[in-house]
Amino acid sequence: MIIVAGAPCSGKSRYVTDHKGLTDVVVDMDALAVALGSPDAHEHPTNIRDVAGAVRRTLVSSALGGHIPAGQVWVIETYPTPESVAQYQRAGAVFLIIDPGEDVCQDRAEERGASRETRQVITNWYAHRPDVPGKVVE
Repeated sequence: MIIVAGAPCSGKSRYVTDHKGLTDVVVDMDALAVALGSPDAHEHPTNIRDVAGAVRRTLVSSALGGHIPAGQVWVIETYPTPESVAQYQRAGAVFLIIDPGEDVCQDRAEERGASRETRQVITNWYAHRPDVPGKVVE
């Protein structure tokens, strides 16, 4: 299991797409929301976000329990909690932190037309970076 953490617009999904194997499973909230009908790749209606979150929690639970018969399982997280980090560590997960820098994330957010809320999450992520062990990838 590989946990890929980073601020919004840091390139988490792109990193996973570029490095995953053909049989690997990717648990990505944005991809799940789009598959469930979200009209936008990053800004999701509340009802779709809620359902995608439930699906995501089920997939993560299945991965933690070793119930996903695939190659590697990649889990994309913006803010892993101390509890989830501990769970992932107990499962033997590897952590990667995607960190191109706040300015790069903000520039990408602006290019995408991201909401003010997304830009604030970027600011908050860098101001209160989650305590995640692992390798930092720029």
